[in-house]
Amino acid sequence: MRFLFVFLCAFNFLTAQDAKVNDIQYNVIVDISDSIYSVAYEVVLKGDKKKDDRVFTTHSQDSFLIVLMDDLQNLPANKRQLLCYVHGMWGGKRSNFNDAYGMLHEKYIDRSESDIGRVISIIWPGNRMEYKINKSKAWEISEPLSETFIEMLRKIQLLDAFNKKLDTGVDLIAHSLGNELMMKVFSHVREDEYGYRLFDEIIFTAPDLDTDVLMPEGELQVLPYVGGRTHIYISTKDLTLGISSNLNKRDRFGLHGPIEGSEIPKNVYLVDVTKVRDEKNFGDLMTGHSYYRASEAASQDMLRVLMSYKVEEIQKRTVRNKKQKLFILDFDKNNKG
Repeated sequence: MRFLFVFLCAFNFLTAQDAKVNDIQYNVIVDISDSIYSVAYEVVLKGDKKKDDRVFTTHSQDSFLIVLMDDLQNLPANKRQLLCYVHGMWGGKRSNFNDAYGMLHEKYIDRSESDIGRVISIIWPGNRMEYKINKSKAWEISEPLSETFIEMLRKIQLLDAFNKKLDTGVDLIAHSLGNELMMKVFSHVREDEYGYRLFDEIIFTAPDLDTDVLMPEGELQVLPYVGGRTHIYISTKDLTLGISSNLNKRDRFGLHGPIEGSEIPKNVYLVDVTKVRDEKNFGDLMTGHSYYRASEAASQDMLRVLMSYKVEEIQKRTVRNKKQKLFILDFDKNNKG
C-alpha cells in the first residue's frame, strides 16, 4: 500500500505539474526463463526531445491498473477506450518497440475522431535471432499470460462498472507472430469465461499462422467467445510472411488467407490489403508486413473497426468472397477522397 501511495503521488504530481508530458505509456512486460514466468508493469511518462522519459515499474497489477484508470478518467469523455497492442518478432526490442509505438500512437490515438485514449502494450520475449526459438517462447508463455490477461481485463471491467465517470472498453491489435501468441493465449481461456468477452474489437494483422486455423476444429474458432468482433487482415505481397512460410514449411494465413473448407465464425471478417501501397518508409513498403502502422489507408480502415463501425458502414471496401466474408480494401478508392 505504501508503494501504491508513493506511486500515485509521484504520478499525479508529474502529470499535473509537467506540461511537457506528451503521452503516458503503459507496458506489461512478460518473460519466461527456465520455465519461470515473470511479469512487470511499467508506466512511462513520455517527455519531449528536451526531457527524458520518466519510468515507474511495479510488480503489482493493482497499482498499475489504479494509475491507469485514474489517468483514463481525466481524459475527455469521448477518449477513454483502451487498446491492447501485442508486437511481433523483434518488436520487443526497445528501439523497434518505440518506433512502432510512435506510429501506432499517431494512427490510432492522435486522430481527432478516435475514441482511444491509451495503449496497453504487451512486451514479450520474441527478440532472438532464431525464429523457432521466438515461436517456442510464444507457446511457452501463453498459458500464464492467459491468466494475466484475464485477471487484468476483468479488473478493468470491474473498475469501469463501479466508476460512473468511466465508460470504457478494451480492444486488441496483434501483429505477425504476436497473433500466434494470442491464439495460444485464447486457447487457454476456460469455457466458463466465455459468458463475458475479454475484448470489444479484435484485429489480427499480418497473422503468422497456419492457414488451417479457421477449419471447423481450428484454433481460431474461439474468436467469437473472446471478442465481440474480429477482423483479420491479409496481404498476398507480404514478403516477411513469405520467409515465414519457408521456415515453417507451411503457407501462412496472413499471406494466403484461409484454406478451402474453412468456416468463418460469427462476427469474424477478413480484409485483403494487397492493393495498399502508401507506406512512406521504403522498408515497410517493400516487405508489405507492417501496414497496420505504416499505411494510412489500412490504419484508417482499422480505426473504423476499432470504433465499432458496422461492417456495411466501413467505406472503400469491396466484397471479394461473400461466403468467406472477405473484403478487398481498394487503395485507389482510398486515395480519391
